[in-house]
Amino acid sequence: VLRKASAAARHLVWLIALGALLVLPMLSAMLPGWRVLPSWTLIAPQPAASPAVAVAPIAEEVPLLSTEPMVLPEGVSGTIDLASAPAESSLTFRDWVPFFWAAGFILLILRLLAARVRLSQAARRCEVISQGRMREMMESARRELHIGHPVQLLLDTHRSIPMVWGLFRPRMILPGEAVDWEEHQVRSVLLHELAHIKRRDLAAQLLIQCTCALYWFNPLVWFAAWRLHVEAEQA
Repeated sequence: VLRKASAAARHLVWLIALGALLVLPMLSAMLPGWRVLPSWTLIAPQPAASPAVAVAPIAEEVPLLSTEPMVLPEGVSGTIDLASAPAESSLTFRDWVPFFWAAGFILLILRLLAARVRLSQAARRCEVISQGRMREMMESARRELHIGHPVQLLLDTHRSIPMVWGLFRPRMILPGEAVDWEEHQVRSVLLHELAHIKRRDLAAQLLIQCTCALYWFNPLVWFAAWRLHVEAEQA
């Protein structure tokens, strides 16, 4: 329906959908149940009595399970208590489903934490750009987009593509060859990456990753996350 709309509008729709999925388990636990069918559908039908059927009275009531200990035959010591006999139990696939979900959820959360640790380690080996031509261009682009808080500019010789991360202390990493780029190319890259900070795409990305971890078994959630990323880049 929104094929002819802006990328920002499509991004907002995907973001609301994934955000609703993240809130859905909490709402299911907090809000009262919603009965769709009327109450009379939950009443089990009573069996009709068959006419002219004589039932003979039971002469003696036979217990199904005796609670008295059973005496073993002569020559065998001990007794058997039928009431304390362990009941036979078996786990079905339905019982294992929560464990499968928890394993996938924990793995994806650990992967998310590992990615944050790797980014922090990469930032330590980067060169901080605090002055010079690139820093002046960064400040000019930041003022143009009306971003009030500072953004740290880093240079990484081991990286080939620029990126930004950090919710509270945003950082931008540029590849080492960025020092040889033309001025218009540097300006275009800076405006593109700063636009992610301006649009709060970093917070949206964290929401996406949490939603994918919660619904890792649903391929439609992964498709929605991919479309959200595509629309964010176009916006």
